[in-house]
Amino acid sequence: MAEKRKLDGYQPFVRQVGHLSSLIVGACVLTHAVVMDVKPVQAQFYKDRNVTMMLNYGVGGTTDTEGRLFARHLSRHLAGNPPVVVVNRPGAGGLIGTNQLGLATKPDGQTFGFFTMDVTPPILGDPALRFNYHDFTVIAGVSQVSIAIGRTDIPPGMARVSDIAKAAELVAGGYGPTSDVTMRMRLLLETMDVKHRIIYGYRSAGDLMKALMQNELNFLILSMSGYLTQAEANIVKTKMGLPFWYLPRSVSVDGGYKKSDLLEKRGVRAFSVFYRDAFGKAPSGLQWEAFVYLQNLTSSLRRVVVMPPGSPDAAVSELRAAFEALGEDPAFIAEYEKIVGERPELVSAQEGQAILGQLKQMRPELVTVIKSTLEKK
Repeated sequence: MAEKRKLDGYQPFVRQVGHLSSLIVGACVLTHAVVMDVKPVQAQFYKDRNVTMMLNYGVGGTTDTEGRLFARHLSRHLAGNPPVVVVNRPGAGGLIGTNQLGLATKPDGQTFGFFTMDVTPPILGDPALRFNYHDFTVIAGVSQVSIAIGRTDIPPGMARVSDIAKAAELVAGGYGPTSDVTMRMRLLLETMDVKHRIIYGYRSAGDLMKALMQNELNFLILSMSGYLTQAEANIVKTKMGLPFWYLPRSVSVDGGYKKSDLLEKRGVRAFSVFYRDAFGKAPSGLQWEAFVYLQNLTSSLRRVVVMPPGSPDAAVSELRAAFEALGEDPAFIAEYEKIVGERPELVSAQEGQAILGQLKQMRPELVTVIKSTLEKK
């Protein structure tokens, strides 16, 4: 059951989705390497120009934290070292900022987006998304895992992670009803056949964390940075809650996955391992297959850096080169590791564009599963 908390101008919808061809999901595994356009020797586009980074989520959330981290170091790699001004455009599960950058921002090369890109709205044809993701010019991206956490007082009590299989009810939080966080969470909980309801309309990971601490919610899915910067200290170490599992960067339908050494060392297991222990079998079914598709897209491009269509080639080239340089910048890497907990897995422009191109390739029966999940009350 889904409940609406507060959602600026966002309305649930049901809309027929056209035929989509099949996709081999396993192609989404990414490496640490960054392969981007070569930086021009005399790149000078940003000298004496203002630069704005637009974020599509609110202040205090993980998108905001990571975006501002990139902004602090980006100036060193642009001609003239211009300051990078950060502006937040939250709302509608990130779609307000997405629409503004795509439709209302002058493509003069001086404004770019650092977005958490929800993959379900374009798959489902959500009318709140008024701009085609594929029309953005991709600059770079960041790959990242997610972690499921919950309160230890979820009835009848969570002494160990496998107890979630016996939960009386999970009250989970999300952004919009079609956001990938909400949809992946619901698909997983349906795969587990655990009673649950979703309260959506939160504007940032910080809001979700506050709701969990106030017992408005008892279950969340957070990005790696959200877990390490907020949940670990405030929820796990205080014994208020515990991490149930992590969602890997790459997962296959048969339960195979790419390990996170950092989380494994902390005793957090991948979902497929948790599921086998809790239910005595591997996860399966169309809900699970739909989750695998969304998870591989989402984790492969958790954050994406984009410019409006028609942006000057010189700006695109210099900005791509600047993000490439960040991948080798010791000061940036050190701060990223301190905040997020692991070395940044940067995604090239070419890889990012290819990932966005897979949004229209989902098998029709999996699209139907997602639509039916959305329609459930």
